[in-house]
Amino acid sequence: TKQTCTAHYVKTGKLVYIHFTAKNLNLTGYAGGSMRMKGLPYAPDSTVGEQIGSIHGVNFMVNNYHADDGHIAVVSKDATYGNYIHVFSEQVNQETTYITNATGATVRVSIHYITSD
Repeated sequence: TKQTCTAHYVKTGKLVYIHFTAKNLNLTGYAGGSMRMKGLPYAPDSTVGEQIGSIHGVNFMVNNYHADDGHIAVVSKDATYGNYIHVFSEQVNQETTYITNATGATVRVSIHYITSD
């Protein structure tokens, strides 16, 4: 885990709502890579298709393919990362990366999704 923060969630039946804000992130010394926010409390139901939420970043995200696009947060699950949020550019299927050596970065994520549990 490169950076940590505390998230808040509410589960009602099979619906989970998650929100978190991480402030003053320091990415000094990290090579830019795909953004995955791990540790979601419940696995997403893969039978309903991709489940998308909102993400807002300040000095945190970049997409070199379509730099003027917005970004989306997608709930995912796999054997490597477990339950996580993956970040993509809105208009193309390109992974968004974090800005290397950024300091004082902020990210806010709000997402609701249907669980398999």
